[in-house]
Amino acid sequence: MNLLGETQGIKKYLLDELKSLLDLAIPKDSPCDYDLAKRILEISLEINKEIALIINRGGIIKAIAIGDNAKVSLPDVSGRRSEQSLSGVRCIHTHPSGSALLSPQDLSSLAANRYDLMAALALHETKPVVAFAYLDSEFAPTEGGYLTLEDFCQLNMPRIAQTLDSQFQKHTYSNDEFDHERAILVAVDTSGHDTEASLDELALLTDTAGAEVVGRLVQKRAKIDSGLYIGMGKAEELHALCQNLRATTAIFDDELSPAQQRNLEEVLGIKIIDRTALILDIFAQHARSHEGKIQVELAQLRYRLTRLTGMGLVLSRLGGGIGTRGPGETKLEVDRRKIRGRISDLEKETKQFVERRELLRARRVETNITTVALIGYTNTGKSTLMNKLTQAGVLAEDKLFATLDPTTRKYLLPNNTPILVTDTVGFITKLPHGLIKAFRATLEETIHADLLLHIVDSASSESDEQCAAVIKTLQDLKIADKPILTVYNKIDKNLSPEHIARLAARPDSVVISALTGANIDKLTKKIEQFCERRAISLTLLLPYDKTAFLNRLYEIALVKSVEYIDEGVAVEIAIAPEWREFVSEYEQ
Repeated sequence: MNLLGETQGIKKYLLDELKSLLDLAIPKDSPCDYDLAKRILEISLEINKEIALIINRGGIIKAIAIGDNAKVSLPDVSGRRSEQSLSGVRCIHTHPSGSALLSPQDLSSLAANRYDLMAALALHETKPVVAFAYLDSEFAPTEGGYLTLEDFCQLNMPRIAQTLDSQFQKHTYSNDEFDHERAILVAVDTSGHDTEASLDELALLTDTAGAEVVGRLVQKRAKIDSGLYIGMGKAEELHALCQNLRATTAIFDDELSPAQQRNLEEVLGIKIIDRTALILDIFAQHARSHEGKIQVELAQLRYRLTRLTGMGLVLSRLGGGIGTRGPGETKLEVDRRKIRGRISDLEKETKQFVERRELLRARRVETNITTVALIGYTNTGKSTLMNKLTQAGVLAEDKLFATLDPTTRKYLLPNNTPILVTDTVGFITKLPHGLIKAFRATLEETIHADLLLHIVDSASSESDEQCAAVIKTLQDLKIADKPILTVYNKIDKNLSPEHIARLAARPDSVVISALTGANIDKLTKKIEQFCERRAISLTLLLPYDKTAFLNRLYEIALVKSVEYIDEGVAVEIAIAPEWREFVSEYEQ
């Protein structure tokens, strides 16, 4: 292989010397040749950059990589036969401006690449020294010691590799041990509020995204650290926790700045994502329509545009999985100009979606059908209620954001009044403003609805906080003054009769179970009453040669009675005030 990494600014004779080293063979019984390692360290100190040797078990140097201090880009030259074995190569690299002690990124690279051995070479006073580590049977880094370079080169590498292989063969792995990410949740408590409740929700989001939560870390601070989100001491504690729990990802409960994300990657050496990226990943999984996918990609690109230089680990060797996938996944190594061009194209396409929706909405206005939007916190049962009322077949799962694309269906109330019911995306605490902007075309259905059914999970201990989050989002959309009927759902969840009675006694509310259908009749009655309050009662007399007009009345009004008399057809209707002029010539 060729010389890899950051070769700019390095003198040609040094580059030529490094390239010539690729032809050397390392003694098979040694981790590294003493003279070779000493010369690599000398060159590293001269150019002030890390140099990494990737060596296979046959003693062949597979690659030499050059990078900045503590940040060398290591190539994938693995000879691993499966995810349950080591790579068959070792990494010997230099620390030109620090001690030989392995950094968090070194240990994370060891685990991520499954190296046989990870060793760091540095100069201590006047002598070269080496610190090294290997993986235990559960692929957790274990530091092996701190030796002089001479003693390190005398280690029996074949025996070390044989011992490691043997312990992996003895270990029994579950089928799912390697097919999902292991995440640690991180939050800063700056207000003394119940941060654990927010982390509980973040855990549900993580589960929905397909990762396993293996730990949590909360720090109480007066304010969030501008450089690392958490303090340096807590970051070191988090690094140790990641190593002990074999975590591959740290998920932060707030949106991180590009600098915070970059700094955390360098300290922890694993994938760093925040709440926004996590929600976007879930959106990407659940977008089904072309419009939904376009909106996801637009939101992803807007989010990632400022982070192109701050996603090194995510893009280099830890990509794939939560925070990076979906219909909006794009190779972000391309320059910002191309990404801005793609954003512009998507914005134009989104504008077309908005215009199309406005056209459809205008047609619905012509028919004067009352529109009802189901809103609420995510996972409160909106889609279940939608299916119960309209048999729409909307995906209903016990997961956050199971429904992303809005669905509208016609529904005939028991008194034969037609309405349109729309299922919308769920709201959530700390829903980033950028997501509201990106999904405004979807939320237009909520903005233009006549009645909002606010679905509340009455069995949740966090229902009050969830309601507050919904009202806050409605305020952001400037529609908090719309007519709202609060629907307390999930009364089938072993709630006490007293609790149900208290909820039912609240004004403009009804208690139901969308799953079992309990009290659905009371809900539809409330909707009927709303439609009647919007309408005025009229008596019309249609001449017999105008009886075809009766069909139109069934579309735009509630027809209460029809009587055929000598003078014509007497019709009693309830109709919206704006349609009175349309029927005025027949009014009695």
